[in-house]
Amino acid sequence: MPSLPAAPQSQLHPHHQPLPAEFQTTDKGRAAAEGHYHNPQSSSTNMSSTTDDNLSLTSTLPIPRSSHTMPRLGFGIYNSPASICINSCLTALRSGYRHIDSAQYYANEREMGAAVRQSGIPRSQIFLTTKILSAAGSPEKTYQKCLDSVRKIDGEGEEEEGYVDLFLIHSPSGGKEAIREMWQALERLVQEGKVRSIG
Repeated sequence: MPSLPAAPQSQLHPHHQPLPAEFQTTDKGRAAAEGHYHNPQSSSTNMSSTTDDNLSLTSTLPIPRSSHTMPRLGFGIYNSPASICINSCLTALRSGYRHIDSAQYYANEREMGAAVRQSGIPRSQIFLTTKILSAAGSPEKTYQKCLDSVRKIDGEGEEEEGYVDLFLIHSPSGGKEAIREMWQALERLVQEGKVRSIG
């Protein structure tokens, strides 16, 4: 069987590389997927544990090691320039999305927050994710870098500082010390109530 074509490099996130062709698929995995998609009722492999016929924009799932849940489907805004990001987020929210995913690397956290404020939907009904890509060189500087994200998203000019629902480390490529520094900054934000869940 032919291997899957690799995605064009221009469409890949800089930290997402295509798998080598020999790892992109296995005969067993391809057969199970094809059997499921061509005839889901008679598929020999039970894939129902990973699919949900009732999946909707309001479907949620638990966040590991957290008391919170998150929407299963989210609106990602990678490569969404500032000039259109607010409108695209507002359109997504009007369409029923309640999860928007940004990152420091995307340079549109402020626009995501602005869209949420302009939407008229209570902040408590919208789940916001962002990510930190690299440590800033010290625990305090990294903490400030993360705190800046929280303020851009849900706290600038507000009497009360806001929060981010999920703050992730974007890539493990920085090494152990950088990961530790980022993790400690995220833990501090959780303790201060500025972030609800981390990963």
